[in-house]
Amino acid sequence: MDRIQKIALSKIADVRAAGTLVIPEKDKWKKIFYNAGQSELYDEFQHQLSENRFEEHWQVHYENDPRTYSALLEIIPILTDNSRDFVVFINEYISK
Repeated sequence: MDRIQKIALSKIADVRAAGTLVIPEKDKWKKIFYNAGQSELYDEFQHQLSENRFEEHWQVHYENDPRTYSALLEIIPILTDNSRDFVVFINEYISK
């Protein structure tokens, strides 16, 4: 049987293969972190995890801040220190 970390990494790879990290929308990362019980971690990195808002053809759109990817590279090792926290976070990420 595969370890839960291996399964979680497989899920991440599957989502990444779809071509997007997370479809940007207002407060998407905040919702993911808060729903995973990681509000303090979100608060620490909130400026890097914010979405950029822009308007085009009278519609509002969001895009991930380029610093989001760097922030996640810092956050993932913190979460993997506790496999339960990591799994809860990944499940929330995958659900979004």
